[in-house]
Amino acid sequence: MLRNIRRFYWKQRDRGQGRKTVMAVLVFFMFVAIIVAAIIKSMMGGHHAGLETVHKTNTANKIVKRQKNILTNWHEVY
Repeated sequence: MLRNIRRFYWKQRDRGQGRKTVMAVLVFFMFVAIIVAAIIKSMMGGHHAGLETVHKTNTANKIVKRQKNILTNWHEVY
């Protein structure tokens, strides 16, 4: 297989298209790497996804507790 790749490159180089071939291969591999990275990131769910939901839940629980305290102890506050 490496022999075939080498033959293809040398054939392209003889035609004066060696740089174009190398750049096309590099662009192709970068495109594939970006797609693979996007798929992996979507499977992982982001960097701080779990921490944000825990933080939001704790904040909501604190607000609900404060509202319950105000509603049950309104006579002490006012």
